[in-house]
Formats: sequence, C-alpha cells, structure tokens
Amino acid sequence: MKPARLSKTAAAGLILLAAACGPKKEPAEGFRTATEESPAAAVSVPAPRWTKTIALNRQETGSDAERALFDEFGSSVADRLRGFRVPRWSRGMRAGAADVKADLLLDCGVRISGDTAIWNLNLVDPASRRSVWNESLRIPVEEFERAAGTAAERAAALAGDSGDVPDREAVSGFTDKSLFLVYLRARTAGASGTRQGIDSAVRDYKAVLRQDSTFSPAWRGLGRAYLDITRFGLDRNRVWPELAKDAALRALRIDSTDGRARTLLCRIEAERGDFRAAVREAKRAVADKPNDSEAWILLGQVEGQGLAVYSPAIDAFRRGLELDPGSVEAASGLAVLLTGSGRAKEATDVLKRGLVLAPESPMLRTVFSLTRLYAGELDEARAEIGKALSSAGEDPFVRVIHAMLLARSGEKDAALGEVTLRVEPYAGNMASLHVSIAAVYALLGRNGTAVESLEKALSFGYIDYPWLSFDPHFDGLRGDSRFIDCMKRLKTAWEEVSRPENQT
Repeated sequence: MKPARLSKTAAAGLILLAAACGPKKEPAEGFRTATEESPAAAVSVPAPRWTKTIALNRQETGSDAERALFDEFGSSVADRLRGFRVPRWSRGMRAGAADVKADLLLDCGVRISGDTAIWNLNLVDPASRRSVWNESLRIPVEEFERAAGTAAERAAALAGDSGDVPDREAVSGFTDKSLFLVYLRARTAGASGTRQGIDSAVRDYKAVLRQDSTFSPAWRGLGRAYLDITRFGLDRNRVWPELAKDAALRALRIDSTDGRARTLLCRIEAERGDFRAAVREAKRAVADKPNDSEAWILLGQVEGQGLAVYSPAIDAFRRGLELDPGSVEAASGLAVLLTGSGRAKEATDVLKRGLVLAPESPMLRTVFSLTRLYAGELDEARAEIGKALSSAGEDPFVRVIHAMLLARSGEKDAALGEVTLRVEPYAGNMASLHVSIAAVYALLGRNGTAVESLEKALSFGYIDYPWLSFDPHFDGLRGDSRFIDCMKRLKTAWEEVSRPENQT
C-alpha cells in the first residue's frame, strides 16, 4: 500500500508554510536584519480583555447531523461569552497540555430524535472534576440558540460575570424543521472534502435557500462549499472563488453580525491572492467575534505567510492556539514564524505541545524536521521526517523537506532524485513549493536551476523577501547576478504589499 498524502487541509496549510522562511543568522556585511528591513513596525490587533476562561468540550460522537448541530451551538455559546476566553477542547484533553487554565468547563452534548434535539448541559469545575450545574432540554432541533443561551447565561453567572452575555431572542431565525435538517446534512457533506460531498452540499444549500433566501447560514455554507472546490484542488477554475465571495457577501447583507461569514470572506480573499483584503476581513472578524479561533489563525496566516509581517502574525497564531489548542494549522504556522525569527526554543516548545495533542500529525512532524534542519540538528531532523514519510510519504511538501535534508547530509544523488521525481511533477503553481525546490538545487550547487525555480515562485506570487534574504540554503547564490535580480524584484513587491497603510 502506498503511503498517504497529507490531508487536504494539512496540505493547504503547508502550501503557506513549507518555505515561508529560513532562520535569522548574523547578517553578511551590507545586509540588515529582517526586522530592520521591515518598512515599519506592524501593530497587532489589540488582545481581547479576557479575565476568565470557560472551556467547551467538542462533541466527538453521535451522528454527523448531531455533531454539526453541536458546532452551531458551540459558535453561539462562544459569541455570547465574548467577555470570556472560550477555547474548544477535545473531550478528555488535559488542561496542562493546552497550556490554558479553565475556570469552568462546559461539557455538553446533543442527541437528535426526529425533529427534536435532546440537550444535556453540564458545567464542571475543572479542579475537582465535579458538576456544578446540569440541565436537560428537549426542544425543536432548529431552536439550538435556546440551549446556547441557557448554557452561556449559567456559565457567566457561575464564573462571576453575566454582564457580557447578549440578551437576545433565542431562536435561529429558521423555523422549518425539515429544511433545518437538510442544512445540517449539507454541512456534514461539505466537510468531507470530496467533490461528491461538496456537490451534494451545494444542492442541499440551494434547496434550503429556495425555501428561505434570508437564512444567512445557508449562504455562508454555500460560499464555503464553492471555495473548497478550488481550495482542495478539485477544480482550479477561478469562477469558484468569485461565486464563494458573492455568497459570503449575501450572508453578511442579511446578517452583518455573522462572524463566520466574515471569516469565510477572509479565506476567500486569500485564495484570490488579495492578502491585504484578507487581512482587513480577518481583523474585522476577530474584533466582532474574539472567540473565533479560525479567524485568529487565518489572520496569522495572511499576515505571516501572505504579507510577511511576522510580529502581529505570531500574536494572532498564539490567540488562535489559546482558543483551539489542538489546531495543527496554528501550531505549525506559529513554529515556522518563530523559527524564522530566531526563536528556536519557543518553536520547539510549540511543536512539542502540539505533538502531545496530535501525535500522529505528519504536518507537525514535517515542520519539526524543518526547524531541526535549520538549527543544524540533522539527526533529529532525519528522525522527524522519517515519521512524516511513514504516514504521508506521497506528499511533495514532506518530500521536499526530505530532499533538503539529503542535500545537507551530502547525499546529492538521492536528493536530486527526490526533488526531480517526487516533488517537481506536483509543484504546479504553488509558490512556496517552488522556493523549497530552489533551496534543494542551491544546496546541490545547481545555481541556474535554482534561479529558474525562484523565477517560477515569483511568477506565482511569492512575497517573502525578508527571510529569503537570510536563508542559509541560498548562501551559494548570493553573488549570482540572476539571484540578485530576483531579490531586487522580490523586495519591491514585498515592500508594496506589506506597507502599513495597505494592511488596514
């Protein structure tokens, strides 16, 4: 059996991560540090004023519809408790592993029977593991907001502050029970990541909207489905992001407080290549919905990998991890930026904590190998990439890091075979992958081929000038006129997109 590739979500993350940066080192004469190269100090989004933490266990059992309904409930609880930090935890996850101390734990669940939802709402004291409040509700499936309102109000009261819980009508805005179940079915089908599942989701979302065109979550779901067709590489036709944007905007016109639609718009703008617009949407999303972990993680990605503005991106990734400690995307993104900022120990700590929560993640193993490689710890890098290869050996991002390691270890023939046979045929228009390929060729002393790969990366929108300036893998190219020309053009493009007035 052939080794599997990374999951589509993980591979999409590594598109941004694999060659985002190299480590900071002592600059050569005539060069400045990456921080000094920045056009101006970027400003992070102000930290939310969280004083207490109410954690929420995810529902990981039950039917697809029940898990989708619980996700709607969880988002509503987090929105209502905006004055509290509301991290989502996997059931049984140790608070110490998450590095976040919870004052209360919401351990809730739902079961669907026909068109009725049976909710078990339970608040637990994490220190004693004892229940401090419990209530059961049998309500129509579409009235999940009633359950969310009850849980949020009780949690806030027991935590000592109920003033920040919105007092609003506890209904979803959608009253047709059968169509609400169709909406939940669409959510689960779209999450499959397959073309068949996404097409099924699109049909169901459209069926819901034909009956009620004012139900904003269905427009948001339709937009996410359209985007995922491109994002997962199922069809590269650029019409899909445009259709996704139209659907997200329609959701926001119906409900301007729909934070997930705002977050979706950020993801869409990033897919369209407009990272400045993506940053603006992400900042609006986290300002409106400070407990939205996806929005914080996206903000880290579009600032860090899209605009190469690292300090605020690091802050955003950290907040994303506070809200979703098990996020492989956030841990990987943060570790790469910390490594590139010369903070190797912090990067190692982040990755080790991530591997406690997701020990089988090939993405975390690959990034760990990358950080060890740049630190010159080749044996450790080899051990980590070996683990990634065992589970995702067909993925070109795993393979290109392996090729770098082989080249650094003097195994030139093996490195050349790896990059030409296992990586280049799958590079497509992925800019960061072309930069990684260039790094391998530079390590092999094939300067002309390395520059050709860099030219491809630039043509596909690569923007990360500061760290490419100091990546030691390219030291053999520093005096090459072709490389110097690439760097001049890259610097001009980076200064344009990372200018502070273009980020607000």
